[in-house]
This record gives sequence, structure tokens and C-alpha cells, in this order.
Amino acid sequence: MCATPSTTTPSRSSAPAYSSARFSFLIALAGLIAVVVASAGLIVMVRRRVCKPIVDLTATMSRLASGDVSDEIAGAERGDEIGAMAAAVRVFKDNMIEAERLAAEKEAARTTSRCGAPRCSTNSPARSRPRSPNWSADCRRHHP
Repeated sequence: MCATPSTTTPSRSSAPAYSSARFSFLIALAGLIAVVVASAGLIVMVRRRVCKPIVDLTATMSRLASGDVSDEIAGAERGDEIGAMAAAVRVFKDNMIEAERLAAEKEAARTTSRCGAPRCSTNSPARSRPRSPNWSADCRRHHP
């Protein structure tokens, strides 16, 4: 009579194949876990080194656009492209501060004369007020 192989227990000849397949599966699983951990680490590094500085620089540029020049420009000391962008934003900030200073000087020069007296300009907002009877003489006295 023919003997039929038992289906419930592996035969002695299939045990090494089962062990080899299990070992291959564990190696593949360990490789997959290593790839997932490395990918997660890479994502965290890119977010910290690239995304966050760009988001911070964008926020700084938005504040500059609204006229707030009080903040420092973060990242300008970096030697990469983000540092170059931060340095360019710093130039914009410095130019905004200089433009505000020049505008204030110009306004101060426009509203005062060399002697420190207010200018008598026909274009000034004070023109709409009634003038004193001798406004022209006062003006000539201060601005000959």
C-alpha cells in the first residue's frame, strides 16, 4: 500500500525550507523597518533644516511688508541658499529703515526753515487756517 504524506506536520525534508523562508521574511521585515525609520529621520531633518527656516523667512517678509522692521532676520548667518535669501531680506529691511529715516529728514526739512521757524508755505495744511494780518511780514522776517 501507498503511504500518503501527512498534511498536519511538515516532513523532515521541508523543515530546512520553512526555516529558510522564515529567515528571509525576518530579514525583509528588518530591512523594511530600517527604511521606515530612515525615512522618518530624513523627513524630520528636512522639516527642521529647510522647511522651518523658509516658513520663518516668509513670516519675516510678511511683517516687513506691513512695515514692522523691529525683528531680526533669522538665518542670515547660514552659508547655504536659505542664508543667501535671509541676507537679501536683511538688505530689504535695511533699505526700508534708511528710506524711513530719509523721509523723516525730508519732512523735518520741509516743515522747518534754516532758522528753526515753521516754513510759510502756500501748500501747507496751515494754509486753510486764517492767517494773521502780518503773516507775510513774519514769513519774510524768518525767510528773507
